[in-house]
Amino acid sequence: AVTIALGYLSRPLFKMWLVPFSILLIVGISLIAVGLAINVTSARRMMQAFAEKKLLTDGTFGFSRNPMYASFIFFTIPGLALALNNGLFLTTSVVLYFAVRMTVRKEEAYLEAVFGREYTEYCRRVSLLMPRFKG
Repeated sequence: AVTIALGYLSRPLFKMWLVPFSILLIVGISLIAVGLAINVTSARRMMQAFAEKKLLTDGTFGFSRNPMYASFIFFTIPGLALALNNGLFLTTSVVLYFAVRMTVRKEEAYLEAVFGREYTEYCRRVSLLMPRFKG
């Protein structure tokens, strides 16, 4: 909310001038759609796995241990920045990235206590937020 208010008050300072707004809008809406799709899909699967007391390690959880946070940080917020033509919104992604890295420790400790070695192995294969690419 603070970023949105500051963004509108200082819009001329953070406007993206190098790319036509129509392109920013199309790319922004596309990023938002991808982010929301990942978020909804991941949330549904997580709720089902939680009810079944299972550890998710495939699908979106095969790329990131926190795909819902990752989709918001890397797709939805940048998409909003582009669609609203305001680069200031990107600061929200940066702040959220570091906030998530600091706050997921409790969640990870819980998962390690519940799933033990299975979770530890999963953490070795899959990064916290950004996918690891081998090759």
